[in-house]
Amino acid sequence: MSLLDDVSIVVTPNGYKAGTLYGVLPVPTEGSEEITNGGFDTDSDWTKGIGWTISGGKANASATTGQLYQSTNTTTNTLYKIEYTISNYVSGTYNFLLRGTSTSNFSGNGTFTLYITSGSGGNSNFIIDGVSSFTGSIDNVSLKEVQGNPATMTNMVEGNITNQYPLTKIRNYYRMGDGILDGYPIIQDQTSPNLAHIPTTNLLPYSEDFSNADWNKSNVRCAWLLSRKF
Repeated sequence: MSLLDDVSIVVTPNGYKAGTLYGVLPVPTEGSEEITNGGFDTDSDWTKGIGWTISGGKANASATTGQLYQSTNTTTNTLYKIEYTISNYVSGTYNFLLRGTSTSNFSGNGTFTLYITSGSGGNSNFIIDGVSSFTGSIDNVSLKEVQGNPATMTNMVEGNITNQYPLTKIRNYYRMGDGILDGYPIIQDQTSPNLAHIPTTNLLPYSEDFSNADWNKSNVRCAWLLSRKF
């Protein structure tokens, strides 16, 4: 088994001691907890729609399409991390909404972590929505802002990249970000035959024809130099 077969993230080692390489894993910075009574220890702080109850340290849904929600101090257009546990799942689906943005629909038991970018409208309520007759229990709900400037990637086909992010004068090259202030151009497709057609201009005439009269030759001798490093 190679090193790369047993890792989830590769980092550049920044320390060495006694035959061991050490590296610092990147850890995201999170804001304070936005949810009050996320463990449902009491029947308070949450507004319960039809089909929702709070008891036994959990919020329980019974074939509901209603919502369970509470007001938060969240802001618009911001990335948040959601953590929660589902148990006693029977049927149906649920999702989460924050300031006009909703997640995908989910089902099944387990402990989950997901991310949502809050919308630009709506109110500050954090909503658990029983989308389609959801029956199950939810517990240990947490909502925290992911601070800093997280990296995100959008999957796109080549045609969309070409159409949406063109760069003039540099054929088949694309820059990271907006293509203006970024200093590291990358090649769109290293195996593309189009790379062979990137126009170039040799500023030295007759560089492969030393017999041409444009070359002035005086006591010139051509020889091969063979060097070897020991």
